[in-house]
Amino acid sequence: MLKPNRLFSDDVNFSYGFSRSGVFTIEQSDILEEYGLRMRQLAAEEVENPDEDELLFLKELKYDDDSQVTSIYAKCWRKYLKEISRHHVNAALFDVPSKKTESSVVPNEVNQEDIESESTDQTEDDLDYQYQEDTTQLI
Repeated sequence: MLKPNRLFSDDVNFSYGFSRSGVFTIEQSDILEEYGLRMRQLAAEEVENPDEDELLFLKELKYDDDSQVTSIYAKCWRKYLKEISRHHVNAALFDVPSKKTESSVVPNEVNQEDIESESTDQTEDDLDYQYQEDTTQLI
């Protein structure tokens, strides 16, 4: 069994705590809170002389497949790592550039020749006929 340390929390990714995140079970959130700091130290190779359980934890962190992991601590830590990496990806999707580009600030120029070419060559009689047709439909 891993040695408990101070309580572990991640206010950046789980601002309401592990148990209220909806990601972890009660057991997993308890393990993260109680042993998370030690697991983080082990994963960062900051622990001198790890015991047998801690060596197993480190070994299982290196597995490619989750099905090979047997330790509840390694399963929990791997799930935590997967969740925090997912949070960073989602945050990057909504990153909005702070400066506007020139093309978005400058309005499109309107050429007077384009406007004149779009106008139709309708006579006054054509327009009068269209007006009469529109008013008869109202009756």
